[in-house]
Amino acid sequence: MNSLSGTAALVTGGGSGIGLGCARRLAADGAAVTICGRTESRLQEAAKEIGARYFVADITSEEQIASAVAYAASDHPLRAVVASAGGSTSIGPIGQLDAAAWRATLELNATGTMLTIKHSSQVMAKTGGGTLEGKA
Repeated sequence: MNSLSGTAALVTGGGSGIGLGCARRLAADGAAVTICGRTESRLQEAAKEIGARYFVADITSEEQIASAVAYAASDHPLRAVVASAGGSTSIGPIGQLDAAAWRATLELNATGTMLTIKHSSQVMAKTGGGTLEGKA
C-alpha cells in the first residue's frame, strides 16, 4: 500500500516544471492528485501522463482557487498541497519595469500562493489535517 493511498493532493502549476514533478511524485506515492493551472491543454497532457485529474483555474482569483480546492478534496481527504504556480512578467532593470506587470507578478506569486494555502488549510483542518492556528 502506498503511503498516500486514500488521500488527495492539489498541485498548482502542476502542468509543467517543478509542479509537474511534485504531482508525479505524489501520484507515485498513491495520492489522488489534482493539478491546477490556467492552460487546459497543458493540464490535460500532464494529467494523462501521471494519472491525475485537472482543474483549470487562475490562482489569483479567490473564487477559482476555492473551487479548485473543493474539487481536489471531493473524493478523498486533502492531505497535501503544493503551491507551485508562479512566474514573472516584470524582469529587467528596475528603472524600466512596467508597474502593471510588476503588480501582476506580485499577484501571481504572493497573493496566489496565499489564496491557495488559505483555502486548502480550511479544508484540511475540517478533515483532521493541517491547522488554522500558528504554534510558537
